Amino acid sequence: MYHLWKEYMEKHVLPIVHQGDYYKITEAEKIIENSHFSKKKKNDLRAFLVQISKGSIDTPKKHMSPPTYRKYLQDLASIGVSPILIPKNRTDFPNCLKNPFKI
Repeated sequence: MYHLWKEYMEKHVLPIVHQGDYYKITEAEKIIENSHFSKKKKNDLRAFLVQISKGSIDTPKKHMSPPTYRKYLQDLASIGVSPILIPKNRTDFPNCLKNPFKI
């Protein structure tokens, strides 16, 4: 039964929800800063997150090529950060939420 659930999740749900836990921008910045990426890539990933938070998950597509967009999503997933941020002005929200879809 678990095998079927896992297969379904990987095929149908994960392409929609993105990997990584949800963070406020300050927490995401800390994780990015402590990552193995170059200084330029760290700045680019932060800008990518800000673009998404000010618009939608598709907003950065207007400013970059599809391969770059996919690469940034992969880079964030590799360090466990979802591209969807928790609003920083919501003091009633925690700084981090574990991704319920993580396998």
